[in-house]
Amino acid sequence: IIFAHCIWRLERKVNTRISERYADGLWDSLWFAVVTATTVGYGDKTPETYAGKLLTIGWMIMGMFFVSLFVASITTALLNTRDRITLQSSTLQIASFEEMADLKIGTWMPEATSAVKQEIVGTAVSEFASQDDALEALLSGNVDVVVEDQWRAKYIVNMKDHKYNDKVTEAELRFSEADIGVGVRRSMDTNMMRALEVGMRDHTR
Repeated sequence: IIFAHCIWRLERKVNTRISERYADGLWDSLWFAVVTATTVGYGDKTPETYAGKLLTIGWMIMGMFFVSLFVASITTALLNTRDRITLQSSTLQIASFEEMADLKIGTWMPEATSAVKQEIVGTAVSEFASQDDALEALLSGNVDVVVEDQWRAKYIVNMKDHKYNDKVTEAELRFSEADIGVGVRRSMDTNMMRALEVGMRDHTR
């Protein structure tokens, strides 16, 4: 609105596309401000004074920045991949974080505990000393779900010879984002490296 007022005052005397009347001129300027900020640029209204053009250049730059920021935030919210995943017994199905609020949640990693408390405010979390302790508690019914690192969870579920393979399943509820790296020897054979990459991809599908 401030930009529209400035454009109206600068252009109303010389620009035939901006009305001199306050109400009509402000509407013309507001329309110009919106289509310029959103990078639509219909071209039906353009500034004619040097001051108006300079002001519009600044407005264009601000518009591109804020529109890009808005689009990026929406894209991040939609596509964000999170790396703490819940494991559940095969007889229990969970579809949302809201459903987890009434369940007994177990973790054995401090990062997973923090992620749960951040995502499900006020929930109680049972912390265990090891992965085996947490999964045994899950199978015995002491907890309803276990929040686990995504890579480890997929390894448990996908490896047929794992002792918990046919006893737990993924809830596909993702928590806080985290990056994971794998260290190898500098002298590792190229073929071995490729095999490792393929194996990692297979275990995380």
